Parts: sequence; structure tokens; C-alpha cells
Amino acid sequence: MSTNDKIKSADVGLLTKMKEKISLVYACFRDDLAKRILLPHLPSIVRPHIETLTSQLNSMASSHLQSPITDEDVVLLGFMLHAFPSLFLLIRYTNILSVSAEIYCTFVYPFIQTIQALEQRRHDLTGHFVSFWLLLCFMSIFEYVFNLRYYFHYYLAMKCLVSYCMVDPKQQWILVWDGVVLYPYILPKLGFGNGATNRTELMKKEVEEKENAFMKKVEPTAKMTTATTDLPKEETPKE
Repeated sequence: MSTNDKIKSADVGLLTKMKEKISLVYACFRDDLAKRILLPHLPSIVRPHIETLTSQLNSMASSHLQSPITDEDVVLLGFMLHAFPSLFLLIRYTNILSVSAEIYCTFVYPFIQTIQALEQRRHDLTGHFVSFWLLLCFMSIFEYVFNLRYYFHYYLAMKCLVSYCMVDPKQQWILVWDGVVLYPYILPKLGFGNGATNRTELMKKEVEEKENAFMKKVEPTAKMTTATTDLPKEETPKE
């Protein structure tokens, strides 16, 4: 098989997967939104019009469709035609999208990650989350004093991106901030001693805590193995 054939087969496989996902999402919206929420709450005057429109669409496009059009499809299509322009106007002429993104990226998601670290007793991450919240407070004060949103149009997008990647488990930019800026430069100037030595001491404590937890898990199994080996062996009767 040539490279062009491989690329075409990969594209066809990707298109089929996208079609399957789109059909699955549409089926979920049709069942959950249209069938359970929209149709039961429609006034009785509108029901005959929906039925006639459904029958007309089926008669017009019956030869081009694999499955017939239902009332849920018509209701969902009408809802989308009314909701999307309203949503576009709401996003275009209000600050609802930017405010929602800022609240999620700078408060909700970091708060969830901090709670998870506290519940899991991740002592290696709680200190980093404390430094993140302090950094976020200083960023907010700096932003308010110098009015950065007015002078820099992309400041909010950068703030959301940095805040999200700081606490994301896959990115963890806060580790880079603490290792490169906070411990070597900021903490010594604030009078907290040598930041590098403090960092090494914290790393030693983290390693010791992990080793102690591992030894606590291993000790019961070791005792059981020693107890089984110390049992007297049964003597085989001599003939």
C-alpha cells in the first residue's frame, strides 16, 4: 500500500469516527433535551403544527434519509435556530464569556485541584498551591492598580492560560515558578534564608515521608512472611 492510500484510509477512518461522535451527541441532545424537556412543555396549540411539519419533511426527504424525521428532530432544530443567534448576541455584546472563563480558570479549577491535593494528603503539592494563590493575589492587585485590561487587550487570555497551566496536573508551571524564581530569589530577599537550601530540605522531607509510608505498608507483609517461615516443618513418617 502506497503512502497516499494510507493517508486516504486514515482520513476516512477519522471522518467515520467524527460522524459517529456527532451522531451520538445529537442522539443525546434529542433524547435528553427535546424529548424530556422541550416537547412536554410545549403548548397544545403548537403540537399540530409540529406534526404537520414533520410529515411534510418526511414526504419531501424520505428518499434521502436513512431514518424518518421525528417530532423531536423538528423541535430540536427549531430550538437551535432560536438559541444560537441569541447566544451569539449575548457573547458578542456582553462580557459573559470572558467573565465565565476568568472565574473557571483562575478560581474554580485551581480550587478543585487544591481540595484534591488536601484530601489526598499530597504534602509535595500543597506548598506549591499556596504559592500559586499568593501569586494570583499579587497579579490581581497589580492588574487593578495599573489597569492592565485597558492597555493590554490580551491580558485576560494570558491570565487564564497561565492560571490554568499553573495548577494543571499535566503542565504544573507552578513547579517551574517555585524552582526558578520563588526559592532562589524571592524568599532570600524576604528574609527566609537561602531558598535553595529550603527547597532541598523540603524535598528531603517529602522523600522521608514517602519512605515511611512505604515501610508502613511493607511491615505487615514482612511479619507474615517471617511467621510462616518460622513454623515447624512436619516430619515425614519413616518407613
